[in-house]
Amino acid sequence: MAALEFKFSSDQQHQLEAIEATCDLFRGQQFIGSVFSADSGRKGQTAIGELMVGHGNELRVAPGQLLDNLHAVQEEGCLPATDVLTDGRLRDFTVEMETGTGKTYVYIRSIYELNRRYGITKFVIVVPSVAIREGVLKSLQTTRRHFETLYDRTPLDYFVYDSKDMGPVGNFATSSSIQVMVINIDAFNKGLEKDGTAKEGNLFHRPSEKLTGGFSPRELVSACKPVVIIDEPQSVDNTKQAKAAIKSLNPLFVLRYSATHKQAYNMIYRLTPVDAFERHLVKGICVDSIKAEANLNGAYVRLESVKSDPFSAKVSIDVRQADGTQKRKAVTVKTGNDLYQKSGENSDYESGWVVNNIGAAVGDEFIEFQNGEVLVNGEPCTMRGKKLRPGDDVRFDGVTYCVRAAHAD
Repeated sequence: MAALEFKFSSDQQHQLEAIEATCDLFRGQQFIGSVFSADSGRKGQTAIGELMVGHGNELRVAPGQLLDNLHAVQEEGCLPATDVLTDGRLRDFTVEMETGTGKTYVYIRSIYELNRRYGITKFVIVVPSVAIREGVLKSLQTTRRHFETLYDRTPLDYFVYDSKDMGPVGNFATSSSIQVMVINIDAFNKGLEKDGTAKEGNLFHRPSEKLTGGFSPRELVSACKPVVIIDEPQSVDNTKQAKAAIKSLNPLFVLRYSATHKQAYNMIYRLTPVDAFERHLVKGICVDSIKAEANLNGAYVRLESVKSDPFSAKVSIDVRQADGTQKRKAVTVKTGNDLYQKSGENSDYESGWVVNNIGAAVGDEFIEFQNGEVLVNGEPCTMRGKKLRPGDDVRFDGVTYCVRAAHAD
């Protein structure tokens, strides 16, 4: 019996737009494949007379051209233009795509396309969790034949960083073909202080006898100036330590992909839930949470239930875990409780998410916060003191939604 094979469409317009936006950033730029060499004897050691020759990325940026390209891409996508004087992160670029619309496909195909157009070969995909890492690996595996057909069998090697197996890291540095390293943020952010200096314990930052020249994995990877792709950046570089870890990779530039960005640096493509619905990419939209900012980004709060003796409410929020990731959990709150504390000091809840009032009347349950946000029957209301009831219409981002109780189908 023949093995089952996934079939992928190569002409999804929204995906092509996201890929084109990424590649158009570098129109007119001169990319060259850099070659670097390093003496195999480290400082303080005896050299054995060998040289390690590595292949990396290089970008020669014409003055002002990258910013001009960025503004052109943003204008094409009807996005606000970046003010580089205030943003300060000209080589970080954000792609926002609604869940289920092919985000992983887009960034894998962008790898091939950046190689085809500009000869870029070194990429690092940083993920927040094992589950997402396994999903990325599955996508790389199942799309391989599809992309081989599209890109004339262009070779691409991928691997998961494993501190017990340094061979792929050495190959990443020395190979001239496309190399993709997938790595959990926890594998290398714990080896750095907040100021970016390396600790002794983490193997990613420690010199290794298993690598030619005794270099550390970080030294070899950073010498390649990889393009860093961050999957779910709101859960990856959400601490000073994690930001220092990303910087330690010496990225040529950073591409950030998510449906719910906490900070959007230099937005180059946006596919909102409304866009996805209008393009028939998703079957429907259900507004079941309150968000601090437009486009459904920011703090998540959902009212699950209330009690009147004594007054308390159970709400679902994003709780910060010890490793910096977020996990959605239900917590019980009373008047005066601060969601910032309840969430493990998740910065999404820093500004006024203190419980101000709880209503427990049947059919009129609500919770109100000091920042003026109100949840009524699990649905959002931004007018202070206003209570929404099932059947009410809410105008949001140019679309009218019908408010439903949290338990409604």
